[in-house]
Amino acid sequence: TTIRNSMDVLNDNASVIIYPEDSSEGYFDEVSSAFPGFVILSQLYFKKYGEDVPVIPAYVSLKSKRFILGEPKYLNGRDYEGLTKEEIAESIKDEINALYKTYIVTGNEIKPTVKDAPVRKISDSETCKTNK
Repeated sequence: TTIRNSMDVLNDNASVIIYPEDSSEGYFDEVSSAFPGFVILSQLYFKKYGEDVPVIPAYVSLKSKRFILGEPKYLNGRDYEGLTKEEIAESIKDEINALYKTYIVTGNEIKPTVKDAPVRKISDSETCKTNK
């Protein structure tokens, strides 16, 4: 399956790029909804390997030919505790749309801040519980 293959790629210390937006109606400037598959991948990888892989929100603008990366998000820590996978996906969707508004709509310059987002080990006391 896609999840299993993605876990294998992550376990080989490589990156996986996932575009979670629902494109069934086409592509628009703002993402209207996001599928939670990337959340499931993050949770399963954490459960199996105990490592919280970074999820980096990204916005691709074909019109302005820009690929904008946000700050890494770690989905298995306290920031997302108690949220469903759909709520987490919605939060990341909002981050993606914020990148659009900040850098495409307003034309702000992009300041490179993401160099390498390391995998983060989490202690049992920091692990969040997500609702299924």
